[in-house]
Amino acid sequence: MKKTIDLLTFELYRIRKAYFVLLAIIATMQIGAVVQTANQYLMRLEIFQRETNGNAINYLSQWGPISYSNVQGSLLTTFSVILGIIAIGFYVFAIWYRDWIGKNNFSYRLLALPGSRMSIYWSKLLTILFLIAGLLSLQVLLNFIGNELLQLLVPNELFQSLSPTESVYDSSILLIVLPSALGDFFINYLVGITALIAVNMLILIELSYKWIGITIDVLLFLVGNSILVILFRSNFFAYLFPKELLLLIVFSSLFITILAIGMSKWLIERKISV
Repeated sequence: MKKTIDLLTFELYRIRKAYFVLLAIIATMQIGAVVQTANQYLMRLEIFQRETNGNAINYLSQWGPISYSNVQGSLLTTFSVILGIIAIGFYVFAIWYRDWIGKNNFSYRLLALPGSRMSIYWSKLLTILFLIAGLLSLQVLLNFIGNELLQLLVPNELFQSLSPTESVYDSSILLIVLPSALGDFFINYLVGITALIAVNMLILIELSYKWIGITIDVLLFLVGNSILVILFRSNFFAYLFPKELLLLIVFSSLFITILAIGMSKWLIERKISV
């Protein structure tokens, strides 16, 4: 456990600067989205009043009030969320390959450390999970700050206050990343963590067997996708009740997780080398 915690601390320390830059970029983009959305709304109000001699009440009857959901549906907010997803996806691979690629392989020092080699695996997996948790926490905070800022930028009579869950309804990407329902949140991240563990296994296969490993990874990927395509085209899921579908997702995710972790343990302890 101590070795895992030490390696986890080390991994987080290595990525801290790039991670804080990513958080700053996402925060800047989403605050910018608030200002941009408010300015566009007020500009439309000004044009409306100038062209029709109407007042704010007339404008509301035609365009409706502004709310934070308008910000969440903006291009800047969507792009900032996608940027975070891409950055984490890239780091899932970088956290392994940066230690195994290069003339002075840091992987030699990692594998030579006393104790179980699985500490290396757990530290890298937990690092990714910590980074994801940080991005989610930032998004919740930005939702609160953005809502308050928007309320300051527009007149009260034009602003519609929404709960944090209601504010993400106009953003399909945020409904995936930060679902409003607890059950959806559990399922989304259960499937997501399962996919992360499976990708870690594929990376270890490639690092263990090189070109043969790449072939194995491609075959596993094709087989997995073929099974999903067959199930969807056969309308298999349409015959299941919601509870049955939920149980299928949970148990299949747990099965894949256990299998992938077991395979990863065997690879990192028996096969992987510098």
